[in-house]
Amino acid sequence: MRFLHTLSLLILALVLTGCNIKVVVSEGGVVSTLSGNYSCGSGQTCDVFVTDTNFDETFVAEPNPGFIFVGWKKRPAGFCGGTSGDCRLFTTLFAGNAVFEALLDGTTVYYMEAEFAEPVDDDGPIVGGSATACFNEALLQPGSRFEAIYDQELLRQTAEDFFVDGAAVFEGMDVLQSTREVESLAPGFSSTSVTRQFYTVDTSGPVVTTVGGEVETFTGSSTIISRTVYEPGLQSRFDLQPGEPFSQTVVATTTQSLGGQETSVSAELEITGTYVGRQVITVPAGTFEACRYESVTISRVEGQPEFVSENTQWLAVGSGVTLRVRAEGLDFQVLVEGTLNGVSL
Repeated sequence: MRFLHTLSLLILALVLTGCNIKVVVSEGGVVSTLSGNYSCGSGQTCDVFVTDTNFDETFVAEPNPGFIFVGWKKRPAGFCGGTSGDCRLFTTLFAGNAVFEALLDGTTVYYMEAEFAEPVDDDGPIVGGSATACFNEALLQPGSRFEAIYDQELLRQTAEDFFVDGAAVFEGMDVLQSTREVESLAPGFSSTSVTRQFYTVDTSGPVVTTVGGEVETFTGSSTIISRTVYEPGLQSRFDLQPGEPFSQTVVATTTQSLGGQETSVSAELEITGTYVGRQVITVPAGTFEACRYESVTISRVEGQPEFVSENTQWLAVGSGVTLRVRAEGLDFQVLVEGTLNGVSL
């Protein structure tokens, strides 16, 4: 199970005049603003011109019947890429900020690309079996390495290298540290991230508790550094029986640094879910018996609307690696190939 739930607060400033934003909408939905000032239909590309520092619009993607909203596509010069909530763009807060003036020089065309798709069909029947079978202690111990390629709905394809470094200290706590390097393989889009996760392992549960993480993201000439602390720690539970629910509320405090500018935000995460049971699924890497988890996360940030996300995750019995992640009925991440400590899955 992926231990680091990424908290992302998107603050976008278009501080120069004459900025052109192209809203690109795939077949299957409509993008409009809460104000009603802008609307872009299915299969269209629409221009939005920002001419002053009073611009403040929230863009909402609405799927047509029989479709779902996949998310905002991650692409060069793209706003809200890799997210699936409402996208707010405004010029009212950071006017005169040298960092954003350097990024937004008024000569580049920017994009908001909404992707819609038909939902993925469900897999076969659910069978019994506890989640303990998907807890692999060896995967979480120092020296363990998992190398994989995943198909990503928004990033197209990524190469991942997960390695458990060993003992560490985070916020005064004795923990284990792992490092995950992720490289985008999408043509024309260069992005690399390094995530350090800090966690404890309770084998009597078993329960894995993530207390925080650090992420460095490199895109072109920009480097974004963020650090997240969870209070209390975020739990991944393997002590559940089929149909057993779980819930937790944590506060995630994220500090982000870009170009010498630092921002900090706290979000309350209300997580509820169910361990559904075991299920045989087929992904490009092969056919596996997997543990299926379903969850809903409500994120609350002061001064912002609630953000609700639904997530289904399949972990391989035995190895414990992530086989597939599905959000809003669509596969966001699917395992193409992988090796665990040099052995193919």
